Amino acid sequence: MASKEEIEMFVAEAESHIQKGEKDILKFEKNPDDIKLLEALYFGFQALKGLTAAIGLDKVSKFCLHFESLLNKAKESKTSIKKTNEFVNLIFESLNVLRSVVDRVKKGEIKDIDDDILQDLKDTLEDLDSEYDITFINPIPLEKVQSIIDDTQNIFYKIYVLIESTCKFKKVRLYFIFRALNKLGQICWSNPDPDILERGEFDLDFEIYFISLKKNEVITQTLDEILEIENKVINEMSPETFGDLVKNVSAKWKKEKVVAGVQEKKVEPKLEKKIPSKISTSPQKKNIPKIIFTNGIDGMKSSIITLPNNHFIKLINNEKVDVIFCCYKNSRRNSYFLYTIKEGFFLVTASEIFEPFEEYFEIKSRDFPNFSDFLEAIRYGIDGYEEYSSFKESEFFSPYIRSYEQYLKAKNR
Repeated sequence: MASKEEIEMFVAEAESHIQKGEKDILKFEKNPDDIKLLEALYFGFQALKGLTAAIGLDKVSKFCLHFESLLNKAKESKTSIKKTNEFVNLIFESLNVLRSVVDRVKKGEIKDIDDDILQDLKDTLEDLDSEYDITFINPIPLEKVQSIIDDTQNIFYKIYVLIESTCKFKKVRLYFIFRALNKLGQICWSNPDPDILERGEFDLDFEIYFISLKKNEVITQTLDEILEIENKVINEMSPETFGDLVKNVSAKWKKEKVVAGVQEKKVEPKLEKKIPSKISTSPQKKNIPKIIFTNGIDGMKSSIITLPNNHFIKLINNEKVDVIFCCYKNSRRNSYFLYTIKEGFFLVTASEIFEPFEEYFEIKSRDFPNFSDFLEAIRYGIDGYEEYSSFKESEFFSPYIRSYEQYLKAKNR
């Protein structure tokens, strides 16, 4: 069993490597040809592999080994990474997993990760390495719609699936669901659209439209055997309703895909239009929301979805969010949660690495030296750094909000 000193050393070194990894992957997203960043990430995961093994977290160590191998292939150009976005997302997700492990260790809980996470990771890495795409959604050609709905043996379904919020690798889970269902029938369409769903760029839930000869009970049993499905609803549809839907979506699909070997004008996927690969720095295009300081969100754990910093910034910019919320992440008050609320879920990011936020909120132009002071000023309701600095240096300064009111009263006497 690890000693107290070994635990303290582990936490300090692991947090340092994770924070550096988050900075490096942000830089890599902007400069995907920079091999030095891959080398830095490689050595970071190599160090984390050794640190976790030293305190008995063997599965976490193996988790790190998988990423070490992936990064080794990438930096030596043995495999080309065409799916840069998926690669970046995967590294971010892995660092979130490791951060959650370190957070548990800090609380005295030295607990290894589940085998399911390792298996999902293995499948995901194989997917990434082979440049494999999910292609299980097969729209019905318009000329065949009528004959299919006239076949009385066919049963038509709308299936709603909600994946657990703790699922680390959504695309892999989607692959298992699609593979299982296509053994029973044919998936004809989805909501969101197939081009979005097949890339794994969805929240946690989706709908699929499905034809099968199998009864509802068989489909239910098949989905019950797949892990990390929180909820599902399987409803039968009338042939007429299903036919109308399929005719509409098949016509849409035909316009967006290659038909009979002829490339029609390409229609860009909706999500690609909404989420550019880089955040515009043009003032007229950037959406800078108001920040409101709040109490903690510990009581909302079941509704929290964690996002990497850069994805959170893209979200608030592209969704034109007017207001985001901020609270302390811990009792030391040295890091923060930023969050917004959408459809009942708390979309949260941990702002321990301040650089992306300092750039996005343009704090230098507001004379604030760092993002922490910027957030603290907001907490007290102070607009400028000069005023905040004067208050901070005064005898009235304290963590209590009303201390600023006392400072103002004394200042105005």
